[in-house]
Formats: sequence, structure tokens, C-alpha cells
Amino acid sequence: MTLLAGLQALLDSLFDLLLMPFSPLAPGIRLAVLSLLAGFASGTVFSLVSRDLVLPNLRRRTMALGIGMALSISKPPRVISMAGQMLGNSLLYLLTVALRVIPAAPLFLIFYGQAGARFSSRVPEGGSDVVVEYSSVPAEPFIGALEGTSLRGPVLRLERRGLVAFRVLGGSGRLMVERLLVDFGGEPGRVIASGFVTRPAIEALLDPSVRCVIPEPGDLPTGAVFGLEHVHYRVPGGWWSWLAVFLAVSWAGAMAAGAAFRAKV
Repeated sequence: MTLLAGLQALLDSLFDLLLMPFSPLAPGIRLAVLSLLAGFASGTVFSLVSRDLVLPNLRRRTMALGIGMALSISKPPRVISMAGQMLGNSLLYLLTVALRVIPAAPLFLIFYGQAGARFSSRVPEGGSDVVVEYSSVPAEPFIGALEGTSLRGPVLRLERRGLVAFRVLGGSGRLMVERLLVDFGGEPGRVIASGFVTRPAIEALLDPSVRCVIPEPGDLPTGAVFGLEHVHYRVPGGWWSWLAVFLAVSWAGAMAAGAAFRAKV
């Protein structure tokens, strides 16, 4: 196991433990819980690095310049001068906010990736499309299915682009592509594989649904994508995607963290 695959497995296990107390609840509620934690944790980090008065002072100065422009409307040169100061002050404010978001961003992105990998797609039931990428398509690519999955033909080949496409039927199981054994599917609320890569990629930490499988040397696929069905969640007023739920609830969590730590932004 590579370092990247080990970190991916460690993060998956930590989030499994985090969500374990909520396992009896519906997936939508677990998504809301994880989103709330994402916002609160990221908001806490941002609040802790923003406890000084730099941002409030910049905001007040910008507002004062705006009021000064309104009061000096009869003096165009002064208005122009104050407008330039206001623009510079606003840019400085945005830059200061951006620099203070940086410490919280990695934590938020990890929560984002875990939420998407667990709650964006449905566990395969009736069938899923799979596209396998090769550096060069072998003459007879070996594709097999194990443990409750089966294949439906035909197998489509795009030689120039190095792609092989086919369909997997059945529930959760494992997929054999060449000499690679890849978990396919999972349980609701746990990471559902949406594909795999055979080269270490740091983005696999931010999207744990893409499994990192390091093969033995040989002519093997470079990756695959599983075509999974996306899930929408019932909310008052309609149906929302997992991303809409995540952003709305995490925003509420961030606001709660800001209020708890009295962050003045």
C-alpha cells in the first residue's frame, strides 16, 4: 500500500467512526450532520485566525469612505480621491479574508470529498456503466466480475482514445480488470467507489470515491470511471442534490461557529 492509499484509508476510517453514531438515521440526515460538522469545523478554524480587529477596522473604514463620498457629492475631485481609497481598501479587505480562509480550506475540502463520496450516488443495484482507460488497449482486455456482479455485453472499444466500455450488473461486489481487483459499490453512508486510478494522485484524498490502486508492472489500465446514479434528497419545497444540501447546511454550521467564537469579519 502506498502512502497516498494509506492516507485515503485512514481518512475513510476516521469518517466511518465519526458517522457511526448516526448510522440508524436516513442517509439525508447523515449528510446534513456531516455538512453541519464541515461548516462548524471550518468556521472554527477561520474564527480562530480572525480574532483580531484587522477585518472589522477595514470594513468600518470602507463604510466611512462610502459615507464621505455621499457627503462630498458637490466636490468631484474629493469624491474621485475617496473612491480610489475605497477601492483599494475593499481589495485589501478581500485579500485579507482570502489569506485567512487558506488554513480552513483543506479541512473543508476533505469534508466535501467525503460527503460527495458517501452521499452523491446510489449504491449500484440494477446496473452501472464502466469506462476503463488504457495507455494502449490490449488485444483482448480481460474483464471479469466477482461476488454478485456480472457483465452485460457488448464490450465497446475505442482504440485511438485507449478506452474500453462495458456494463456491470448486480449489487455491491468486486470488479476484476486485468490483474486489478477493485471494490465496486458499498453501503449507504460509506464511501461508494466511482472509479479507480493506478497512479498516485493527490486529488484522490479530496475525492475518496476514486480508489487508488497501484498495480504490479505490466500493461494494465491507467484508470476507470463507474457510471453511478446520482441521488437527490427530499427537503421542504422540493428535491435537492447532495451538493445543495452540503453547501446550505455547512454555511449554517460556519455561521454558528462564527457566533460561538464571536468572530468579527
